[in-house]
Amino acid sequence: MKPYAVFLLGAVVFMAGCGWREIPVNQRQQSVSPGGQYVVEVPIEKLEDGHRYWIPVIKGVDSEEIIYKDSQKEFIANVHIYWMWDVEDRLWMYSTDTGRVYVVIPKDDSWEKIFWGYAKDRRRYKEPINPPDGLFPELNT
Repeated sequence: MKPYAVFLLGAVVFMAGCGWREIPVNQRQQSVSPGGQYVVEVPIEKLEDGHRYWIPVIKGVDSEEIIYKDSQKEFIANVHIYWMWDVEDRLWMYSTDTGRVYVVIPKDDSWEKIFWGYAKDRRRYKEPINPPDGLFPELNT
């Protein structure tokens, strides 16, 4: 067998073993809210303290204007976070590092991030609302 054929066969076997996986709905960049007005991006940015964080940013779909940008250092970049819109165009975020769940709610002309509670409890904290189905990742046991 020729060397390039061996290489090609090895690459195909390697890629098949790794598998192609679709990005889960609770981690998709450029996720549009159900109402179609907002889009969320969650890039990783290096901040002034030298650490890298996931920074949720909500923009208008048509204008690309930043409507909300999280200024708190809640989501350190070396662990997973998950985010998802609910049917009321509220953005939910879950940190696997702390187990904390937040919801970003439109309030008049601004947005407010509220600590909802802990994922392990799946109980309400301050707001009488619940995270959307699919926010929490499936656990592989």
